[in-house]
Formats: sequence, C-alpha cells, structure tokens
Amino acid sequence: MKLLFTILVLFLITSPGYAADFVKIPRGSFQMGSPNSEANRGDGETLHTVTISHDFEMAVTDTTQLQWFAVMGNNPSYFKSQQYCQKRLHFQETDVCTENLNTDIMVMKSTQDGV
Repeated sequence: MKLLFTILVLFLITSPGYAADFVKIPRGSFQMGSPNSEANRGDGETLHTVTISHDFEMAVTDTTQLQWFAVMGNNPSYFKSQQYCQKRLHFQETDVCTENLNTDIMVMKSTQDGV
C-alpha cells in the first residue's frame, strides 16, 4: 500500500497542472546581508559569506495546496483551493513534508533499481 501511495504521489507532483518547476542552485559562496554603510540597515543584516556545499534544486513557485495534500494527506489552509499556495504552516511541518517527499523518491528509485 505504501508503494502504491508513493507512486501516486510522484505521479501527482510531476503531472501537468500539479508539477513544480525547479531551478538548480549550484554550490558556491556568496555575500549575504548588507554593508554597515547602507541606509535603513536592520540589526540582523550583518554582511557575511554563505557557502553552499552541494548543488540542490528549489521550486521556483510556492507549493500549492494540491501538491501539499499529495505528499502530506492534509490541507491546513483556511481558504481552500487546489491551486492556491499552501498557507498556515509551521517550519517543522515543511521539514516533515520534505522528509516524506525525499523518502518517497528514494523508495521509488530503489523499486526502479530492483533493490
């Protein structure tokens, strides 16, 4: 049953109308924050170097309620519509969603590889 759900989830999130567009974020370093001389600079904007050690992909749009439901099986949004972006989330819920999606993808890949 879990495999069937995994296949369904992967089908939904990659089907036209459901799929998210992704952009590759390459590894490397960049400056984040603002210089001390910038007007109206906030306290938490200290200029510092950020290093990304591994390439990764990030969705270019917000997660829709339909995509969230496909992975998590719930929709906590107050205003519900499959194409609206998902709202009312705590960062811990987004971590769980990412873990679930990564697990589903790994299961799918291992099934395809015959493992």
